Amino acid sequence: MKSILDFFNKSLDLWEKFSSRLRSLGYLIAVIFAVMFLINNGCKRQQIEELVEKTTGLNIKNDILKKTNKNLQNKIENKDSIILSKNLQIDSISKKFEKQNGQIWYWKSKYADISDELNKISSDSTYKVTQQIYNYPGVKKYPYNSRQVTGIYRTYLENKNRKEQLSLFEMSLHDCQQQIALMEDVNSTMQEKFMLKENQLDNTEEIISNKDEEIELLNKHLQRNRKWFAGFGVGPTLGITYMEGSVIPYVGIGIHYNLYKW
Repeated sequence: MKSILDFFNKSLDLWEKFSSRLRSLGYLIAVIFAVMFLINNGCKRQQIEELVEKTTGLNIKNDILKKTNKNLQNKIENKDSIILSKNLQIDSISKKFEKQNGQIWYWKSKYADISDELNKISSDSTYKVTQQIYNYPGVKKYPYNSRQVTGIYRTYLENKNRKEQLSLFEMSLHDCQQQIALMEDVNSTMQEKFMLKENQLDNTEEIISNKDEEIELLNKHLQRNRKWFAGFGVGPTLGITYMEGSVIPYVGIGIHYNLYKW
């Protein structure tokens, strides 16, 4: 019994010395981990600052590109309004042209019917009409026969018909020229609109590229900071063991260790 007490007394003395050394070792380990923590935090802080700077820059670029696209969209809508207005003018001219074309065909048909109309009018009536048409002052000393009078009246009717046709042709030609000019304006405006659309598409592709780059930076940051961590503990242990038929008490060091990933 005495030997057991002596053993426990010695064990307690040994434990006090060992505990003192363990505390010193624990303080040293704590200091090492604190330094590592500060260094690691400093690196992380720098990485985060760089990440924030890069992602902020990308977001600012995207905001500028979005505003640019909005302005481009306003210009595109303005081009659409111009195109719509000119197309309405083109349609109006087309309707006017159709009406004029109908009038031209009317006068052409009237021209073909002049001979039939003259056959229905007597020579005396034709003479009276020509006297009214060519009512010039002076002595009437030149006699005309009926065929000559009819020829004079025919010339008058044909000339009047041709003048009407010529006037309509001139108006149609002017309208066609105006319509062609409007079509050229529409084509030019559509080309400008197409260029605006291309610029808008380029900006949209750049926005997507910037977003992809931002996602890639965030993923790299997460992967870089997902590391393995190890933890361990050291402490005195007291126990007994059985060896060669005898029970032997002992004092030792207990160690635990774990490993995890974050």
